[in-house]
Amino acid sequence: MLNAAGIVPGDKVAIEARPGELVMELIDEPMTLEELLTQSPKESFKIIEEDTVWVDASPRGHEI
Repeated sequence: MLNAAGIVPGDKVAIEARPGELVMELIDEPMTLEELLTQSPKESFKIIEEDTVWVDASPRGHEI
């Protein structure tokens, strides 16, 4: 039933009991930057050659 509702372990849900039914709703909370970075694979933070070329490049337009 949880799979059909798209609910996975760790999701926050609100549960409400009504006459004759039990209602469970997924609580959609925006993630913080810290939460997103915590869930990112460590290898995605490695600086590759393409990054250094871009970082070290001189301005091409009206960049600050």
